Amino acid sequence: MTTKPFAFVIMPFDDKFKDIYEFGIKEPCNEEGFYCERVDEQIFQGNILQRIFNQISKADLIIADMSEKNPNVFFEAGYAEALGKKIIFITNDIKDIPFDLKHHKHIEYKSASSLKKEIKTILNWIMNNENSANIPEFSKLHLFCRGIEINQFKKLKINVEYNHNRGLLDLDSLLISLKIDINNFSDKIINSDFRIAIETKSFKHKEIKDDCFIVDLPGKKYINFSRNFKKIYPKNWISCFFELICTTHGANDFGDILKEDEFKIYIYNELGMLQYPCKIILEFPPLLFK
Repeated sequence: MTTKPFAFVIMPFDDKFKDIYEFGIKEPCNEEGFYCERVDEQIFQGNILQRIFNQISKADLIIADMSEKNPNVFFEAGYAEALGKKIIFITNDIKDIPFDLKHHKHIEYKSASSLKKEIKTILNWIMNNENSANIPEFSKLHLFCRGIEINQFKKLKINVEYNHNRGLLDLDSLLISLKIDINNFSDKIINSDFRIAIETKSFKHKEIKDDCFIVDLPGKKYINFSRNFKKIYPKNWISCFFELICTTHGANDFGDILKEDEFKIYIYNELGMLQYPCKIILEFPPLLFK
């Protein structure tokens, strides 16, 4: 029998959070194949704090409700962070998130039902990507674009620039400059070759340099690969840069780029790939609408 992944929940012990836990957290965990518990549901002997630390260390996933700036939850979340655990932060007020945790993705919920929907989406992604990709160490990497974390369903607005050097205002004059920052939040070295890749219909590397390359896919899609990275040390950052040009020809194709192009971001290594879901919204130069 396959053991279910264990999701341990840290949150304020208050009756007003009962529905949030039962229907907003535990129910979607059960539906997505996780075993979910809080420490107050467990039968044990001894110190409760030591029990919490023990459960955090054993958990595959931590769900931390930071609502109301509860000091116990902050302390426990800090311990989980120090262990390099995967954490889903939630709150009913984004102002409750301390400065040193604001770089993490947070779910701000208004009700148990809205929280359930968000939690289900993230858990589904975790199960489908981490179990199938077989590269669990890369789940410790967090990706950022222009200061915004792109691990979990963020909408990113990217400016599409106009290449004035061409002297023509057409689709082939459009380019995107994209910097992706990669952080290893864990206490372990990620010691394996890997690349960042961006899949798109309409944009590809402006020029091939270092050891970057492009793979053409069926359906007129491209995967743009970054240079190869050998390792990333604990708590360290590395960056990769993409300068992509538009490759779609013909004035009638502009609407397709604006409405239909779907960017996908991946980490690839020799064992497979891990997708980082995000929605990239392209903002085009206003001259194209004149």
